[in-house]
Amino acid sequence: MEFGANTLSQSFVIDNTATFLTGTVTITWTTAGVSGIAHVTDNSGTHDLPFTISGNTLTTYSGVVPYGSPGLTVEEYDYWIKVSDSVSPETKGSVTERSDEPAYAGKRWIAELLVP
Repeated sequence: MEFGANTLSQSFVIDNTATFLTGTVTITWTTAGVSGIAHVTDNSGTHDLPFTISGNTLTTYSGVVPYGSPGLTVEEYDYWIKVSDSVSPETKGSVTERSDEPAYAGKRWIAELLVP
């Protein structure tokens, strides 16, 4: 999953089939830097994607979705681990005050990248 200024894209493989999604997104925070709702518009329409953040882990909840035989459903939670960022060098910085981990240049929390 990649977040841009107002964009979101994600790709994943299901049963050896690659799936891609891109769209626009705005964020409404329930608790700043911890939980909120991503309001996503993509080629399947407009939907809200609740999420929570813990350090570099982003958990999204897609809700109850159809699965398998007609009438069967599952609740879909997806867990994303931040692996990189593309924040410009001018805005990179330390987050020592927000983490027990050692700080280093360029380290950013997911929440910092989502805040406009």
